[in-house]
Amino acid sequence: MEGIFFVKHVGQMQSITNQKSGEQLAKLSIVLSSKEVRSSDNGSYATDQDFCIDLLGERATGFTLQPGDLLSASISFAAHEYNGTYFQDVRLNRYVKL
Repeated sequence: MEGIFFVKHVGQMQSITNQKSGEQLAKLSIVLSSKEVRSSDNGSYATDQDFCIDLLGERATGFTLQPGDLLSASISFAAHEYNGTYFQDVRLNRYVKL
């Protein structure tokens, strides 16, 4: 999915341990948002469509945008299985600040 988004939230940088390699990685959780058109009995209106994204490693340490910044970005969606339960992953593939 490609579009124009705004940075709604930038969390605190965290340090996590990679379960496979044991190395320490930086982790940063961000929320990107875009406007989505919805309709009701009273007509059409715009509302926020939010996407929570975890950035790891250099992607986390290199992310310098702040809440309110606009960007053009490509995000993708994937699912992964862990102990028989499936989880949704939202990934930030590439972006440029506007």
